[in-house]
Amino acid sequence: MFLYTSSGGGPSDGGTAVLRLVLDPPNLLLHFAEGARLPDPAGLLRGEGRRGRYVCLGAIASGDEPALRALIAVAAASTSATTEIDMDPKSGATA
Repeated sequence: MFLYTSSGGGPSDGGTAVLRLVLDPPNLLLHFAEGARLPDPAGLLRGEGRRGRYVCLGAIASGDEPALRALIAVAAASTSATTEIDMDPKSGATA
């Protein structure tokens, strides 16, 4: 799953990923490209990068789901234009 700014539409068109899923066995991470700038009152974001932050999806309790949804909404709203969600598996991709 990727959420891109519409300036390019996707990575092959020069678009910028806003959100991406990252498999870091045994964890599944939701990476926020501009996470350092996002409000995070629930303290869900991890990482110390200058820009990016992530949430370990396996560590999210059911009570944290509204806060995670709010983070995703703020990240999506921070794009300069409409967004595109690409959730189609790519042919030839391996797991």
